[in-house]
Amino acid sequence: MRSLANRGVRVVSLTQKTGDTIEGRLTRRLLGLFDEYSSQETSKHVKRSQAFNAHEGYWNGGTTPYGYQVVSAESRGNSDRKTLAVEETEAADVRLMFDLALYGDGQSGPLGVTEIAKWLNERGYRTRKKNKWCTSVLQPILSKPTVAGEFIFKRTQDGGQDILIPIPAIVERSTFDLVRKNMEARAPRNTPPCSSTGEVLLSSLLKCPKCAQGMTTGSGNGNGGTYHYYACSARSRKGETACEGYRVPMEELNQFVIERLQSDLFSVAKIPELLEPMKERQAQGKDDIAKRLADREAEVLAAKQSRENLYAMVTSNLVHPSDADFSRRFKQAEKQCQRAQKERDQVAAEVAPDARITHDKISNFVSTMQSALSQETIAVKRSDLQSIIERIDLGDEAIHIRGQRADIERAISSDKVVPSKVRTFVREWRRDRVWPRTLPTH
Repeated sequence: MRSLANRGVRVVSLTQKTGDTIEGRLTRRLLGLFDEYSSQETSKHVKRSQAFNAHEGYWNGGTTPYGYQVVSAESRGNSDRKTLAVEETEAADVRLMFDLALYGDGQSGPLGVTEIAKWLNERGYRTRKKNKWCTSVLQPILSKPTVAGEFIFKRTQDGGQDILIPIPAIVERSTFDLVRKNMEARAPRNTPPCSSTGEVLLSSLLKCPKCAQGMTTGSGNGNGGTYHYYACSARSRKGETACEGYRVPMEELNQFVIERLQSDLFSVAKIPELLEPMKERQAQGKDDIAKRLADREAEVLAAKQSRENLYAMVTSNLVHPSDADFSRRFKQAEKQCQRAQKERDQVAAEVAPDARITHDKISNFVSTMQSALSQETIAVKRSDLQSIIERIDLGDEAIHIRGQRADIERAISSDKVVPSKVRTFVREWRRDRVWPRTLPTH
């Protein structure tokens, strides 16, 4: 009001008439205070109602997530309670995005967000508003847990505790978690872009035998023309005082590693040796398996009952959802229910028939890897290598190829080689190969 008055603008209210006298200005300020108080009270009640609505699993409105549609769940008086349901046309696009992020399109390795947007746009896919796809639209779809069946209602009252609203899932939770972890690992702050998208086969895998730092690439000119090599990154950046590491011919080393992997790792005879721990778990007696499943199922039922009891207290008006103690107890019950379900699903997945390692599954995995390593496309070979191999340590007399047994188990069980850049520090298998004398270092 003061800013408008300074610019010669007079404000006239038809419902709250006040003059320009001292009394009129005082009345206008008092009316403004009451209006502000009324607005804040209305906001408080609306937010409280939205929180209660979210606790009951209903949709509060807003932009509908891609892949879903709003449907009426029940009527209460003059209002309808709404929920989210899967919209199959859009859901098919979402599943395609996750397949591209995990496996690529068959002509390349896993695609990043930018490449997925290009792939979709080139083939005529469009957003809900008929616009072309872009990274800012794709990123939330691939990174938010909504598509995995968990919509988060952002709460601004009572400490801002978020409320989880269960909705139908478009993709499995394990698939979503793997894509999100891969995206985090591929971020430039964690992995240099050249390690994910470059045309160098063993980038990000090779380690210097002298200082254990990564190996970079370089080129030079000789009598035979231009040649390429791997070299210690510490020495390349800081000189000989940092490391006395040496150079290794790139093409010869690439060929040597591929041949050794094809003969000494990716074979029907070698893979079973790495899977003995999993075979032992699967060989447990049926009674023990049934007991483990029954125990986990009992925990899930108990957790759900505890949560339902808290719901009953709200519907019976024994407690208000905004009560601090109730919110804390409900959050704990929700976490316990999710944890019990996850443990139950893990046991069920481990003993499921599809998860058992069979000779056919091993043969399919070996065939897939052998075929990938035989292709000329660097991106496909590098992607499949990084899905299984964690690091390659170069030595003066031998190279050591290391990785996680869990990566091989997952690939064989799912019949798909799923690239995973999420590594631990415990290496569970290793293959040592003696360097050939025909592969000199210089």
